Amino acid sequence: MVGLNPTINVRGFVMPMIKKSITVTDKQNEWLQAQMELGLYASDSELLRDLIRQNKKMMPIIYGFKL
Repeated sequence: MVGLNPTINVRGFVMPMIKKSITVTDKQNEWLQAQMELGLYASDSELLRDLIRQNKKMMPIIYGFKL
């Protein structure tokens, strides 16, 4: 599969990974770096995936629907 990099999630399932490129402001990058320096995340990719998971959990509570 071109462009996909499999990885294993916390439950042991292989999850296909797609490489993305994003742009953040200097302040956003400082915040991302601070989270990693605190040891909360090993990488900015890990942090962003966690933020997406958290947002997905909150969508039904805030808006009343799931995406």
